[in-house]
Amino acid sequence: MRQCVIYDSDAPDARLIGVEYIISRRLYEELPEEEKKYWHSHVYEVTSGQFTALGVPLAAQNIDAHKLLDSYGKTWHFWQVDLGHPIPYGPPQLMMSFTADGQLDPALIQERDKMYGIDTEKIRESRAELAVNKPTPHPEADHPWRTGKAWTAVMQLLDAKVAGSKQSAAAEAQQHGVAAEDHLKAF
Repeated sequence: MRQCVIYDSDAPDARLIGVEYIISRRLYEELPEEEKKYWHSHVYEVTSGQFTALGVPLAAQNIDAHKLLDSYGKTWHFWQVDLGHPIPYGPPQLMMSFTADGQLDPALIQERDKMYGIDTEKIRESRAELAVNKPTPHPEADHPWRTGKAWTAVMQLLDAKVAGSKQSAAAEAQQHGVAAEDHLKAF
């Protein structure tokens, strides 16, 4: 599993706005059915050239792109800087990745290309072989694009519980289908 921190820019004063967890298709397929709808595929993000690693030579980027092609991400944004929020407001938002041409305004790609001195179309062309042999995303991934409905976190006021005991952690793990002994190894 990869764990990625997401900033709103590459500037020294960049704001941490989210995290993404990235897992292989094998791990994705082992998820409980209820969990799969919260994850997005990376096939289009990789083959379209939207995935890029700034400052890394394209040949090296494409090695990593090949590894990410059949992976899945779960991305939480904590700070909606695009809405002008001066600090993180409200509950986190579950984000998805684009899955086809036409979903992202081309002007935003042009703006990114100009800002960072990259060429998304050139990146896309360099991954043409990946696009020809691309895997089909798992049918449970990319829920919003398939259904037109997005998942959101809803805050709820609940009675506080004392957390941290091995017993409560094991009970929580069992609720989510994880063997208690595997979960307790983390302690």
